[in-house]
Amino acid sequence: MSARRGGLSTISVVLLAPALALLGNIATNTVEVSWRWWPLTVWIVVALLVFGTVWVEVRRSNAPDPDDGEPVVVTPQFVDVDYVREDQTGKLLPASGHLLRLVVESRSRRRVVLRALRAEIVARVPGGGQVMPNHGRIETRAFRLDLGGATPVLKAARKRDDFPLWVNADEPEVIDLRVFNTDGQVSWRLFLDWTVNGRSGSATIDIGGQPFTTVRRG
Repeated sequence: MSARRGGLSTISVVLLAPALALLGNIATNTVEVSWRWWPLTVWIVVALLVFGTVWVEVRRSNAPDPDDGEPVVVTPQFVDVDYVREDQTGKLLPASGHLLRLVVESRSRRRVVLRALRAEIVARVPGGGQVMPNHGRIETRAFRLDLGGATPVLKAARKRDDFPLWVNADEPEVIDLRVFNTDGQVSWRLFLDWTVNGRSGSATIDIGGQPFTTVRRG
């Protein structure tokens, strides 16, 4: 587990403030109270306040930190997709040129830097069939992903769209990948590299643990 957030919580400060004030009064005798049980009462109240502070801080230190674990949530959405109906199976599979939208949201209280997006080809087999076109185009922050070669090539359509990017808790990022494939049927997945609060890692992007599939046209 990473280092806990520093400083006392607001509740602990609220509990300690009157405890310190009561101790200060006893030490300096600023306010004279004639009641004979006053000193004992003060010590009991101070002890209860200190105990409450310790209990709050122990609970706080044992609570899960939102900055532990994966700091980003990535939701993939297919947008503007043409499909290829396979000749042999009749299944509809996304055709080359489709748009994959990634909605990246932060779960961290701190700014999360998105350092890079990488693609990995899981499998490649011969493929083709009849194209079933889709109508309607949606454009946002744009990238192009080419799966035709041995190594996937990911490139921003505009320089201002390129990595590094960042997300905050109230500022998600939307990334659109126009995916192309000229070589059969390709299974693939993505990895989003992130950095937050001195930690780095990669978020795997696929469909519930299964890779994406893109088929060449024709």
